[in-house]
Amino acid sequence: MDDVKLRRSENDSSILVATLCCEDRPELIMDLTRALRSVKGRVVRAEMATVGGRTKSILWVRGVSGGGIGGSGSGSGGPEGLLRRALKVVVDKPSSSGNMGHHLGLMVGSRIQSPYYYY
Repeated sequence: MDDVKLRRSENDSSILVATLCCEDRPELIMDLTRALRSVKGRVVRAEMATVGGRTKSILWVRGVSGGGIGGSGSGSGGPEGLLRRALKVVVDKPSSSGNMGHHLGLMVGSRIQSPYYYY
């Protein structure tokens, strides 16, 4: 199940901790970067793990604020609401490629060897 959970950091209330679970895809990190920039968030720590085509990311984000008309996101649930909506768009986005290996130009199961690898 795709999910976004948010909470305040126990050590620093100015930091939001976002936990995301979704299908892994090649463009995921780029989409996360765009979403965070859209709310002026800055990642100060990140943990990511991928197992069986699914990924779980925990992001510690500082400085979330609204941009454009409306200023600091008034009426939007504050920083939590802004960040939740931005990340939900990323989590709900379907993969642009059904086969990640093909998308990366690799045969699934192929091995990549460095020319500097000696037997």
